[in-house]
Amino acid sequence: MGPVHVCFTASGQVVVSEWIGNRITFRCRNQCSTWERICDQPCGVTVDQYDNIYVSETNRRCLYKFDKTRKLIASLSGQNNLIIAPAGIKMIQNNLYVCDGGRVQIFDQNLNLIDWICDMLGVGVADITSSPSGYLYVAQTTPPMIH
Repeated sequence: MGPVHVCFTASGQVVVSEWIGNRITFRCRNQCSTWERICDQPCGVTVDQYDNIYVSETNRRCLYKFDKTRKLIASLSGQNNLIIAPAGIKMIQNNLYVCDGGRVQIFDQNLNLIDWICDMLGVGVADITSSPSGYLYVAQTTPPMIH
């Protein structure tokens, strides 16, 4: 699997997580720069209003927050089963929504757990997004479906 997730920074860069190659790629018009810092098959990628970059790594069961200069400023590991298998992530109304195994968890911008909104044990929750009207949409992999 090559590119997995895509998002945009406020400055217009396209940020792509690439499973194969273990990297995050930044593209701005015809220029491209690659970032290979501590990524072990990164899955989800999203940015906040300050262009901080959030990355999920399913294999390491981790979430990372990097500032816009790509310096690591926060991380959260899967200790005590807080994170099981983070995949798709999305910044929605200044909170980080994380598809994690069979559940969706909500974290603040400092990676503190706020709440969870669904728990579908045995179902692979892969990605999440929101509509302009505020509805959340969750994609699951087993069986393939959108909620």
